[in-house]
Amino acid sequence: MAKFESVWLGYEGEDLKRHEPNLQPGEKRIIAQFHDESCFHANEFKSSAWWQSILQKKESGSSNTCIRFINEEDGRLIQHNAHGEVIHDARKVIFPGASGDSWWDTQQLLVQVDTAMDIFDATHPDCQALFIFDQSLPTSFDMNKGNGGKQRKQKDTIIPCTNPTISMCGKPQKMTNENGEAKGLQAMLEERGFDMKGMRAKCTPICAMYWGYAKYHYCEVFKATFAEAKQTTIQSLDACPVETIRRFINRSWHFMSAYCLGLTGKAAEWAVRKQKSHRSVVQRAMLAIDSILN
Repeated sequence: MAKFESVWLGYEGEDLKRHEPNLQPGEKRIIAQFHDESCFHANEFKSSAWWQSILQKKESGSSNTCIRFINEEDGRLIQHNAHGEVIHDARKVIFPGASGDSWWDTQQLLVQVDTAMDIFDATHPDCQALFIFDQSLPTSFDMNKGNGGKQRKQKDTIIPCTNPTISMCGKPQKMTNENGEAKGLQAMLEERGFDMKGMRAKCTPICAMYWGYAKYHYCEVFKATFAEAKQTTIQSLDACPVETIRRFINRSWHFMSAYCLGLTGKAAEWAVRKQKSHRSVVQRAMLAIDSILN
């Protein structure tokens, strides 16, 4: 991610001042598109309040699953017409279940990405998109954390020259072990020189903060019918301002910067909390941590 930082458009500081990248001849400004999905159940509602409680059903109810892209330039990946009306949206909303839509899968994801690329090319013809995906269900079904089990056997490959551990670059890598079992994500990354101790297969990226914002507003509204739940889902997702999404993204950049500097756990959290301006953790925060430890 660090190699893209010089060509990223940023919104920095408390006032989210726009920071244009210093592009070299032939370079394009990169806009990161963060992809994730979340589920909203019809009967989700806050469990306590300072007034007479509304009688609620015990089951969670039917679900709405929303899958979308967000970015710090526009907030949502959408296209407007000359009158400011939304004519294309990369967001996909499904209602999975026995009598509803099919569950989200890789094929639907590919169709959504094609749509997202068309929207991005139309709205930002002079820029380049960088699509960032989390460990979502379509991905996790294809590869386990450990070896063996029910997972797809992948073809042997060559470790790319962009691998952080230079000594491993260009070396062949088998994707099955001696028993013929498919290698898991942990073994594959360890062979490439990554330290996987204490690491998880899923982290908490920008989209998790965005979904949390939308879920909070969703649970504030009582939904008597599934139709009301559908409408509230869209309203809650659109309620998050672009400025708030930019702050979520900046916070994630801060955490990535802290991790790259070797900070983990509480130390990384402290450095991010102290960081207020640039999207990377400055050396001053590192010196403060060193003075405490030493």
